[in-house]
Amino acid sequence: HRHTTRAALDGCLILVAVPEFEQTEVFAHFRRCMDTREPQRFEAPYTFDDGATSWYSFSVEPVPEGIFVLSVDITEQRQTTEALHDSETRLAEALRLEAIGRLAGGVAHDFNNLLMAINGTAELLAAEMSPEDPRRADVDAISEAGRRAAALTSQLLAFGRRQVLRPTVVSLDEVLAEATPLLRRTLGEDIELHVEASPDATPVRVDRSQLEQVIVNLVFNARDAMPDGGILTLAITPAFAGEAAAARHHGVRPGAFIRLSVSDTGSGIAPDIADRIFEPFFTPKGLGRGTGLGLATVQGIVAQSGGWIEMDTRLGRGTTFQVHLPVAAEPTEAVVEALPVVVTGGSEMILLVEDEEQVRQVAGRMLRDLGYAVVDLPGPYPALALDTSTLAAVDLLITDVVMPGLNGLRLDSLLRERKSNLRTIFISGFAPDTAVRERLQDPGTAFMEKPFTRSDLARSVRALLDVRPAEATDQPV
Repeated sequence: HRHTTRAALDGCLILVAVPEFEQTEVFAHFRRCMDTREPQRFEAPYTFDDGATSWYSFSVEPVPEGIFVLSVDITEQRQTTEALHDSETRLAEALRLEAIGRLAGGVAHDFNNLLMAINGTAELLAAEMSPEDPRRADVDAISEAGRRAAALTSQLLAFGRRQVLRPTVVSLDEVLAEATPLLRRTLGEDIELHVEASPDATPVRVDRSQLEQVIVNLVFNARDAMPDGGILTLAITPAFAGEAAAARHHGVRPGAFIRLSVSDTGSGIAPDIADRIFEPFFTPKGLGRGTGLGLATVQGIVAQSGGWIEMDTRLGRGTTFQVHLPVAAEPTEAVVEALPVVVTGGSEMILLVEDEEQVRQVAGRMLRDLGYAVVDLPGPYPALALDTSTLAAVDLLITDVVMPGLNGLRLDSLLRERKSNLRTIFISGFAPDTAVRERLQDPGTAFMEKPFTRSDLARSVRALLDVRPAEATDQPV
């Protein structure tokens, strides 16, 4: 088509407006109408000299003198239809991934209950054995397999956005600077690593360990895409999401973001694969070369942190992943070195409510080994039926969050109506939801993620028992 202006089209013959008109698809429709004397209906584009393209709907009718042509500009209508289709496609994809995420999260939750029993029992067995016991190696093997299984369920929870995150305010540049030496050693000599940091970049609020997992996952994928070597670039730049951009990504709020780009010069990703690249259990690496959870995990971690991830790929030219994380309002928090864990117990009375029998048995045994008196119950209703004197003696409630009939949050609320100074540890294979997070604002509460160890349990119980809320009383009300 010859480029022209809209004004120049007024009164212009189509043969003048479109040189070589006889070779166009539009002319073919005209000729068909003249030859067959049958009406033709079709749509066709026209490109103007400013590069803009308009779409026109044509109605071609045979008349005694030849043909009658009516064309109507349908550009706006077409754009509206395409936008609606894009929105419907994004919604369908979001709903599909949400369904898969719920399934993955549910599977991970059930596995975490099983792993709590497996890992906890193995830990208790190991504590009773001497290092020289010939069975100790078998128990250690069970424990190691259990830890690896827990890491896998953690990935499933990350994809389903149900992972327990421990966010802090960190500098992305600092995290990248600390990770760079390890990345250089891992990548090998045939891959050239470029790091383009931005010292003035504002901090982000994320779970630091999960952020490191995101970086490692993306870097390792880039390495695999460059088997013959290449250039890997990590860059940090500021970004901004307006209302429209935020609306395209579930859970994202408009505002300032920090963009982490991971770019490679590798093989790129084919279009049919690119559409599925974030799906869980899908991997283009081939059988036995990955779980297919890497990018699904990355997307889940980023989304749960309030951000989003985008991908730009060209077959044979490389791929770029862009991670967007919201800017934090608070200053960067100092990294606190973890102190050695000292496992200490006590003699207080603990009410343990857990509907999974194996989890209840393992946790109860852990607590009794630590010296505590334990009342363990299989569900919320037996706990509500406790007499006043027994409830008065309880120093701490440990309850599962997800239970049939009555969840742990509601159980805690009802028991506090009878004992206002009750302290509570909520346990779950899921991250705490909004209601639980609000309850955790109380200093007399805590949360533990399944599967937990005896040391985790001992530390959480002791920390909560040693802090008394100032307004607490010692008697049931």
